[in-house]
Amino acid sequence: MENVKKIKIRCLHCSSIFNSPIFFDQFESFETCTLIGNIVQCPTCNEMTGCNKKNMSIKFEGGGFVGFDS
Repeated sequence: MENVKKIKIRCLHCSSIFNSPIFFDQFESFETCTLIGNIVQCPTCNEMTGCNKKNMSIKFEGGGFVGFDS
């Protein structure tokens, strides 16, 4: 089981990248969860943006990542 080190979100409005308020301890938890209907406020444009796997990047132990390249 690989520990999660960092989760980032890309705003669907301005493409700004910021730290996620949603966090997972283990990568397996992220893989098996369903993220539907979660929204967060972008600190750059102040718009509410979706918080789902398509616009999230997760870095985990061992240097790997899933999601957009940031």
